[in-house]
Parts: sequence; structure tokens; C-alpha cells
Amino acid sequence: MNVVVKRQGLWLEAIQRRISATATMLGSMKRIKMCGLSDTVFDNIHELRKHELDISKGFRKLLIGSMFFAFTTPVIAPVVTFTVFALVALRSGGESTLDTTKVFTSLSLFALLAEPLSTLIMGMMAFAGSVGCFARIQKFLETAEHVDKRLRSPADYNSLNTSTANESSTSSMAWTEKSISTVASEKPLLPFTGPSGGDALSVEGGSFGYDPEKPALLSSIQANIPRGKLTMIIGPVGCGKTTLLKSLLGEVPTLGGSIKCLGGEIAYCDQSPFHMNGTVRESIMAFSEVDDRWYSTVVKACALTEDLRQMQLGDCTRIGSKGIALSGGQSQRIALARAAYARHDICILDDVL
Repeated sequence: MNVVVKRQGLWLEAIQRRISATATMLGSMKRIKMCGLSDTVFDNIHELRKHELDISKGFRKLLIGSMFFAFTTPVIAPVVTFTVFALVALRSGGESTLDTTKVFTSLSLFALLAEPLSTLIMGMMAFAGSVGCFARIQKFLETAEHVDKRLRSPADYNSLNTSTANESSTSSMAWTEKSISTVASEKPLLPFTGPSGGDALSVEGGSFGYDPEKPALLSSIQANIPRGKLTMIIGPVGCGKTTLLKSLLGEVPTLGGSIKCLGGEIAYCDQSPFHMNGTVRESIMAFSEVDDRWYSTVVKACALTEDLRQMQLGDCTRIGSKGIALSGGQSQRIALARAAYARHDICILDDVL
């Protein structure tokens, strides 16, 4: 059974790597086409598929062997049994004879036991696979939880806890996802006891990366983002701008240094727009309070007026899962409108133009 679990685990890991690479490729198709990397990505995924097939051979051989044994047992078992009985009878000097009573009794037993035996053999393979699945689930559950190590000023920290405690249990939205304030209340950020100064965000000697056992993707980061001003991070493609922004959000683990969040709540608009299945209006308002005047202002500022006019149901048009019913520009403008409508103290925009 251990052999089955091991080989199936290796096969599933190879499948997961290929599917992950394929999903990443499909989500970054625009960038791949612009950079002329289509052939390179194709070769990479093709090699992953070949590697997957090579690894699967070990498990498939075991599967074929078990199926062969299960389906050929009803045919081979009577022949082998009667042959062995005849040989034993010859050696015993004819003391045991194979008469019709023994033959038909044996055939009846074979017929009764054939199907349960086949089911048992196939069930053992499925059981071995389930044991491997439980082992992977257990490994995932034992991984360390993500801890947001950003520091907040005492005033903002107390304000966050107060607003969370007074939050109404009812919501005008019909969505089932937890609100940002609720998630923040479950694992509050660590309080910052230092002076606030004039900065909204401050990074001191920050080192950020997804794997603590590997070198940090960004290291020795020193940054001060002032309040009430426009701050831009400029650099070549792949230099770590998005990683730094997500570090400010607490999404990328802090391996060293500190991040001080002194400006209150943060609104974020990713370079890959995120949408939940709902209407345009629901996607813009999200979990914020309803304010029709501010909503109209945001729609106009984000150049959505013409888009809504072209839609048959206006802002009541359903955008579908992940905004599938929207064009690329519409999807990005709605995501930008959501960040603007939230009216948080800090707004982080990642390549939204």
C-alpha cells in the first residue's frame, strides 16, 4: 500500500505543477504575447506534461496489474484450482477424486466470491489513494499560518477595533464573503508604539519573500510614503514593484525589518482586476456603505458613464464570474472605481493605466 500511496502522490504533484503553470500562462496571456514568449511557455508546459506522463507510469502499472488480477480471477481461478487438485490427487495415489459434486460446489463458490474479490482489490487501490490524499491534507494543515507583522499606530489600532465592534451584523449586499473589517478583527495587526510623524506608510530595512527558507525577493527596503501626496514606484518589468505593494498590504511575509501603517485603512486595485459574481453596482460598492452621490461621482471620474450607457441594464448588468462579461478596460475601470468608492485613507494602485 505504501508503494501505491507514494507513486500516486508523485503523480498528483506533477499534475498540480502542470495545471498551475497552465493557469498562470492563461492568466498572463497578454504579457506573454507582448514579450514574444509563446514558444518558450509552450515548450515549458510540454515538458511538464511529458514529465507528468513519465511519473504516472509507475502508478499506472500498479493500476493495470490490480485490474488484470481482479477481472481475470473468475476465469483463471477455476482452471488453476482444478489443475492443482488433479496434481495433488495423482501424488496421493488416487485417494482423492474430482467428482461432479466437488466440481459444481467449487464453481458455485468461485461465482459467489468472484465479484466481492474484484471489488475488494479495486477498493484497496482507491483506499490507498485516499490515504495519500489525507496525508497531503494533513501536511497543508500543519503549515504555519500567515501572520501580518505590520505595525499600526495606537490611535488607528483602537479606531479599527472600535469600528469593528460597532459594525452592524446586517449588510445591504447579498454576498457571502467576509468583509475586510471582519477579517481584520479576527487577526488584528500589531500595535505600533512609535511616533506617527507625517508618513502614511513607512518601511525600515524591510525584507520580503514567500519562503522563509530561501533568500528574500526584496531586501534592505527603506521607504517613507507621506500623507496626502501622490507617491509613485517606478522600475523595469519584474523588479519587484508588485511584491513591494503586496508587502505593504501584508500579503507577502515580512522576513526582516518592519512596516508601519500609520494612515488607517487601505484600498487596493491590482493590475489583474478581481471581481465577484454580481452586478456592476455591487462590484463597485462591494462592502462599503451605499452613497448614491459619491457613487455617481466615482462612476464619472473612472470614465464608466459611457460603458454603463452601452450596457442594456446599466449598472445592474451582471458581470459574471471573474468579470467574464467585461472587456479588459471595463474590468480595470470597475476595479479602480471600487478602490476609489471605498474612500479609505490610503489607496494603492498597481499598474491600472
